[in-house]
Amino acid sequence: MARRGIAAVPQIDHKQITTTLAHLVSAEVALAKLGARPLPPKAAYHVAKLARLAGQEIEIFREKRNALIKELGNERDATDAEKAQGYVGQVMQVKPEHEKAFHARVRELGEIEVTLPWAPIDLVMLGDQPITAGDLLALGPLLTEGL
Repeated sequence: MARRGIAAVPQIDHKQITTTLAHLVSAEVALAKLGARPLPPKAAYHVAKLARLAGQEIEIFREKRNALIKELGNERDATDAEKAQGYVGQVMQVKPEHEKAFHARVRELGEIEVTLPWAPIDLVMLGDQPITAGDLLALGPLLTEGL
């Protein structure tokens, strides 16, 4: 409770992470890169478990996004460029007249708040492992410093 004249300070729960699906999707690559680095055992376990929990939420996001593509799209033959990337046969594509609705619904899906029952990664536990500024930004609420 805030006292008169003093703003309430947001409390960070160091035992769980609350974020959005969109943020988890954005953090996925940076989290995988971090998990592939040689880390001390405790840090490696912590990162691996966080990646697994985030991955479960990301999978649900992808399932729902793919259902939207099927609902608002149609199948077509893969282009040569898509075949070169490993796509074969038919691919799904959102119909042009549904693109605006598709993007709005995916944005709404991405704004869903999720809570991961695991603490953020403490930068201290990473030791002297280098991490890029881009990865720091991507990981955002999945990180904390100096618990």
